[in-house]
Amino acid sequence: PTSAAPAAPRAAPQTALERDLTNKGKNSYYYAHAPRDAETPDAAAPATPVSGYAWDDRDENEARVYISFEEDELAGVAAADVVARVDAASWRDVSLDVVVPTTRGPRRLRVPRLYDKCAATVSVKRAKVVVRLRKAEPAAWPQLTW
Repeated sequence: PTSAAPAAPRAAPQTALERDLTNKGKNSYYYAHAPRDAETPDAAAPATPVSGYAWDDRDENEARVYISFEEDELAGVAAADVVARVDAASWRDVSLDVVVPTTRGPRRLRVPRLYDKCAATVSVKRAKVVVRLRKAEPAAWPQLTW
């Protein structure tokens, strides 16, 4: 008679979160609501840093960041394709991260310490990406970063 080797015991999940993810996989509530890493549109292609940008303190409610590209680099790129994220770890640690999928691969602009809290929206115009920073509190920004 043949005897089957006993199956190796699986480690039981420790928490309700782990149990739910193990039992339901991608259908889990926690999987569906987990934060996604939106740093690069294509994780296989690392983003090249943007070498320069311009900015402008439009008024007390808005500042803008301008990122220029070659004419052909933004072919077919829409505002929805650009990832612009403002992270506020603390009241003094507010950063801007913009990833633009270009015809030459993804490009990234990181501004590690913005002057103050804000929200970002993006528009794409010919060879330029414009990031509008809606200020949390109306005030003049004498500089973009600390």
